[in-house]
Amino acid sequence: MSRALQHHYPHRLPPPLTPTSPLDFTHRIPFKELKLSSETLGSGSFGTVYKGRWRGRHVAVKQFRTREEINSFVIEVEQLSKVKHPNIVTLYGASTFSDNHYLIMEYAEGGSLNHLLHECRHQQYDLRHACSWAMQTARGVAYLHELRPKPIMHRDLKPANLLLFSRGKILKICDFGTACTVKTHMTNNTGSASYMAPEVFATSSYLESGDVFSWSIIFWETLARRHPYSQQYSNPYQILWRVKQEGTRPSELENCPIIIWRLITKSWNKEPKARPTMREVANEMEFIYSLTERSSPSAISPTNNYIDIRNTDPKLKDQQPFPICSHFTGQSQQLLSFSGKNQQFLTVSSPSTIAKKELYNHSRALVHRLEMLSKRAEVLEESAKCDMKKSAMDVLEELVELKKQTESKKKELEQQKCSTFQNYINQNGC
Repeated sequence: MSRALQHHYPHRLPPPLTPTSPLDFTHRIPFKELKLSSETLGSGSFGTVYKGRWRGRHVAVKQFRTREEINSFVIEVEQLSKVKHPNIVTLYGASTFSDNHYLIMEYAEGGSLNHLLHECRHQQYDLRHACSWAMQTARGVAYLHELRPKPIMHRDLKPANLLLFSRGKILKICDFGTACTVKTHMTNNTGSASYMAPEVFATSSYLESGDVFSWSIIFWETLARRHPYSQQYSNPYQILWRVKQEGTRPSELENCPIIIWRLITKSWNKEPKARPTMREVANEMEFIYSLTERSSPSAISPTNNYIDIRNTDPKLKDQQPFPICSHFTGQSQQLLSFSGKNQQFLTVSSPSTIAKKELYNHSRALVHRLEMLSKRAEVLEESAKCDMKKSAMDVLEELVELKKQTESKKKELEQQKCSTFQNYINQNGC
């Protein structure tokens, strides 16, 4: 650039920014601002999570050390930096110190869903909580699948990667170390065996339907409050083989509401194309959750719509967990009733017998109403078809009548023409 041009344009435009490091995707946090504690929140195949403090708040700090873990770090930073959703954990930033890499994320005071299901044996929760967690998971994953231009597939959905906030009211998805865009070539055997779709184990050309399969297993586990295959198979490869070759799935839940069981079985269908999309799952779960709220109005009061996860009464330490779906009263159509020898209706404050009866009657009324609406829709559909057929016949008859009138008019005109010509000849003596 000449000196004259430099005088008029002293500042050049900066070149376009292109990420040259994983830290360029997110906020860089100086390591000296972090205060790590020795308390371990969790660990897995890609990194260990510690509790820490950053700028006066509690945070979860995920540490990556090995080469494989650092590769996971790169993926997780890139994917989390793209997303922002109420049901996906927030990434505050990343940091490095020596050869270690760190992700700084929001801290989940409620721990993971897996911790609640299998380690907090004394903690009770009800069907509303289970449906709410399943609904929030579906919403978060549907958001990932609908990202453009490249949708994201999580590929490792399981209760350990679902975190609880606000004393169990809010659920957020974490651990994006195995996530990838749908158009990226995928490696097989990604994910945990119990939650892995059969096509994930068998091939590398699967799509978002693999996450839908994982969601269905998680929902089943939340309702049953036991591991999907723990009593049948102990070897992960045995689970994968049975799921793929024999079509093995978790056992049917006794008297499970038909509307829930149909959604679960559709979502773990062996054919990926036969499964619903995650958005369809989220929409259906919103409807199911609305039924649970209507069936128990007291459940939505501010004092009992959460669970006290932090309760660690030593007297209840060895108490067996409460399965939610193992004993439903009445027929499977009855949506929200529970009973059994050692089973209560699992609310934070258990309702009385009268409230149970009212709930049972209200559930029957809801189911009856749904059946009536379904029949009414069928009648309207048939009526619409009949009306369309009748309208088509009427139009056809009108066309035939119009054609007849046209032919008659044509003949009349021909006759008039001949008559006029004959009169002309007679008058002129031709």
